Amino acid sequence: MRRPDLPAKAVCQSPLYCLIHRLRGQASLLQGGLAIQVDRGLESGAIQGRITMPSTDAIITIQRFSESHIDGITALYNDPAITRQVLQMPFQSTEVWRKRLMPENERVVQLVALHQGVIIGNIGLEQFSRIRRNHAGSIGMGVAVEWQGKGVGSKLLATALDIADNWMNLRRVELSVYADNEAAIGLYRKFGFEDEGLFRDYAVRDGVLVDALSMARLRSTPKAG
Repeated sequence: MRRPDLPAKAVCQSPLYCLIHRLRGQASLLQGGLAIQVDRGLESGAIQGRITMPSTDAIITIQRFSESHIDGITALYNDPAITRQVLQMPFQSTEVWRKRLMPENERVVQLVALHQGVIIGNIGLEQFSRIRRNHAGSIGMGVAVEWQGKGVGSKLLATALDIADNWMNLRRVELSVYADNEAAIGLYRKFGFEDEGLFRDYAVRDGVLVDALSMARLRSTPKAG
């Protein structure tokens, strides 16, 4: 079937050129997980490009957040689409994240998800320091827009909850999420998080006050054999 954005008698000089032509004006495709990097030699007419298509079988690795990840994680959270779904301020410097590495605190676990060496997601887990809240912790996470819905969030969350359950022995893990972030809320519910309340006018976003949900997951205490 002919694409409506190409003339009926259009002739493509190369498959890549044809693909690029078709993608012009198709911003929705980029949000759906297609990333294109193109280097054009306008004078010579040469076109070179690399196409990256996130997929469910892409190799994704989880690592502890370290000094080598600072530039990548800064870029992740400086993406306006990510900034508006978390409590980070826009245009943060790398020094903000460098300070979060120090000092070493075993109550805090920061993980990153990588694909071919590029950071595509992050999750933080923190056990509360107050003695009477040692059984509880909180999480916060972000996933690159082009990788959302590709299993990255599930992999990060599963890893963090394994640490919470089996290494920190947390009974309760809690979080807050903007009430209109349906994708994130669905992910949390899949992992056993339940709604506990609504924070009205919780934070400023895009110049207006927005609500957030309080959610928590309670782990069943294993019974002695």
